[in-house]
Amino acid sequence: MKVNSLSLLNFRNYEKETFEFYEGLNLFIGRNGQGKTNLLEALSFMSSMRSFRVNQERYLIAEDKAYARLEMDLETDRKGLKNLVVLLQKQGKSLLVNRQPILSSKDFITHLQVVLFTPADMNFFDDSPRTRRRELDVICGKLSPLYLQHLLLTNKLIRQRNALLKNDQMDVELLEILTEQVIDAQLLVIQLRHRLITFLNQEVEKIYHNITGKSPTIRLVYKSDVEDLNHSDYKTQLQKRMKQSTRRDKLLKATTVGIQRDDLETYYDDVLISNIASQGQKRLVILSIKLALAKFIEVSSKQRPILIMDDVFSELDGYHQKRFMEMTPANTQIFITTTDYKPFKEIKRDHMVFEIEAGKVKQRRLIHG
Repeated sequence: MKVNSLSLLNFRNYEKETFEFYEGLNLFIGRNGQGKTNLLEALSFMSSMRSFRVNQERYLIAEDKAYARLEMDLETDRKGLKNLVVLLQKQGKSLLVNRQPILSSKDFITHLQVVLFTPADMNFFDDSPRTRRRELDVICGKLSPLYLQHLLLTNKLIRQRNALLKNDQMDVELLEILTEQVIDAQLLVIQLRHRLITFLNQEVEKIYHNITGKSPTIRLVYKSDVEDLNHSDYKTQLQKRMKQSTRRDKLLKATTVGIQRDDLETYYDDVLISNIASQGQKRLVILSIKLALAKFIEVSSKQRPILIMDDVFSELDGYHQKRFMEMTPANTQIFITTTDYKPFKEIKRDHMVFEIEAGKVKQRRLIHG
């Protein structure tokens, strides 16, 4: 898929601007604070309905403005055309697809597939398990509405079970019913998370080798209460673990087994990567994972996602910058911010350069590689 155009009105420092994008590589160049990352934030927001920088949407609306409007013309790999509109107001937002109102964000986010890299991803290996679970949920939830449905149901049932565990006059029979419902709800979530991790393990090492020329063992390990993820009977395993944890759950007044406790660990030559890798190594592994995610999305949805990458080349030398760009698929639309055009001068592919200054496109030019 590709984004043909994006119009911004009162979004961050963009008062009124329309971008017409190139089908391949798009570079946004300018000094810090001019609006390059704001533009990537807008593109990403149209895919996920959440900002990668702030938790509250009101901060996306330009200061002293009542609303912000984002409009995108999108072309799918099946040559279908879509028009997406988001109207942000202090009291909420309105969503349109092809001029028709969409009532739910979870229906809107299925239209644009994106793989996003931001400097915050450098904390992925050191961050909390909750953050890593959320990354899995974003990918799987956009590909499968059923996944999102089961995830939300599981979280709701766990809250109900936890409330019951806190009750001194606990209904034991109701606890057993809720426990069985919690188990059934999360089976699909475990299955799809495991499928994603299995795919990544087949691809990440190869991509890392092609970028770096090195061949370490890189493994992503999904830590779950299902001990044997290769065994199809997840339910029996969860029933056993939750039965074993019943006494502990009553003491702690919380559900201690299930997907809300799972984690994703990454090993580099059999050592937890957060313990040994340099920032440069971590960045290269993260970028390898991102490219593998793009391939997973394409295989799963039959749509090539767009790549959105903010300040992607920091901590990479010229060789790895060049090799990374060579590894990005030629038929994929890519959006990259940079303060320095120099690393891109030797790129052997056509690309569009946008010079951004104070929320305006100062210059736009197509360069042939």
